[in-house]
Amino acid sequence: MNYTISASYGGHDDSTKLASEGDVESYLVTLLEAAINDPDNTCAWLYIDGRQLDEDGLTDHEMRIGIVPDASAWTLGFTDLRGSMYVKGRDSGQEEVRLFMQGHDESFPADSLISVDIVKSAIAEALRTGQRPENVLWSPTREGAQQ
Repeated sequence: MNYTISASYGGHDDSTKLASEGDVESYLVTLLEAAINDPDNTCAWLYIDGRQLDEDGLTDHEMRIGIVPDASAWTLGFTDLRGSMYVKGRDSGQEEVRLFMQGHDESFPADSLISVDIVKSAIAEALRTGQRPENVLWSPTREGAQQ
C-alpha cells in the first residue's frame, strides 16, 4: 500500500499532500526557498495519512524537517509513542541547530545536520510503508527515548 503525507509549513492552516517522490522533491525545494526568505520559519511538520488516531482524534506521530540554508543542511526528527528521535549527522559547531516555526524555537541537537538526499530518502520510505523510516539511524533527543 502507498501512503500520502500531509505537510505543513510556516503556520499555514492548509497542508500540502505528498504522494510521490516527485512531490517530496518539489516540496523540499519550496521549503528551502521559503526558509531563505523567512528565517523565522525554518521548520515543517509532516504526518503520514491513514495511521490510527488516538481517542482524542490526534495523530500518533509527527515528523519534523528543519532547513538550515546557511549551512546547506537539513534536519529530520520523528516523535511517536516510542519517544522523540532525530537523525544524527554532522556537528553544527553550535550548542544547537536553531530552527523556528513562526518565530518559536524548534531547535535540534548540535549534531543533526544532514543532507537533503537523506531527508528525501526517509520521506520516500514513509510514503511506501506508512511507518517511521528505517533507512536512517535514529538517535533519542531525550534521556530514555527509545529508537
